[in-house]
Amino acid sequence: MKSRSKFLKVLKPSKVLVYLFIAGFVMVIFTYLTPPLLNEDLICRIPLLHALPGDLPIYSFRFLLSFTLLGIVPLLTALLSGENIKSLGFVRFKPFCSTGIIIIILLFMVIVGLIGAYNPKVFAYYPYSHTLIRIINERGFIYFFMHLLLYFILYYLPWELFFRGFLILPFIRLFDSGQYGISLLIIASFQAIPSALLHFGHPLIETLLTIPFSVILGYMVLKTGSILPGLFLHSIAGITLDLFIILRHLDIMP
Repeated sequence: MKSRSKFLKVLKPSKVLVYLFIAGFVMVIFTYLTPPLLNEDLICRIPLLHALPGDLPIYSFRFLLSFTLLGIVPLLTALLSGENIKSLGFVRFKPFCSTGIIIIILLFMVIVGLIGAYNPKVFAYYPYSHTLIRIINERGFIYFFMHLLLYFILYYLPWELFFRGFLILPFIRLFDSGQYGISLLIIASFQAIPSALLHFGHPLIETLLTIPFSVILGYMVLKTGSILPGLFLHSIAGITLDLFIILRHLDIMP
């Protein structure tokens, strides 16, 4: 029994080191494989992707990169170290506030997307594919809904799994064990810094707002034990932003 207890004391700090190493590794690789650090011409030469028109190879590569590095790699790491889907935040959650407040929060996310669409730098940066805008204009809005589905599954889902699941929930259980005296809210806020760092290259206003937004989403994980509320809020803000920008490009909005 004593030897088992001693082993567990060694295991927990080791798990922290493994998680931090994997987190640092995937963030560095994600950054260096994302344009402009990675030459876009190299992406356009990748088999299968090179046949796509316009900037769709870069658009597709970004989504595959986020799904693999921020989703598959940390998920496998967590599962192999004893976590499960539920312990990473994929659980049903009780409402953390009244229905009225939830509606106000959702409307606020839509308003944030609307305001962002009229910021010149944000308007020029999004959506990730400008070829997509032309395709929607020529072939119909069904392609926007395809973009919505890919954005949600390949980008927002792994993003929330990584930052609000992998980098919060296992650490909360570790530091809440009494071995370390530290505020859980501080632990939940740590992920705000690397989340902001991965926005480098995006419009400045977006990168700055990432810090308080990430802290809020981290707090929601604390309140609910689930990454799903943050996933929906994050995706609503980003998808409505793309929607309003595309509507402006199509002259449907001023």
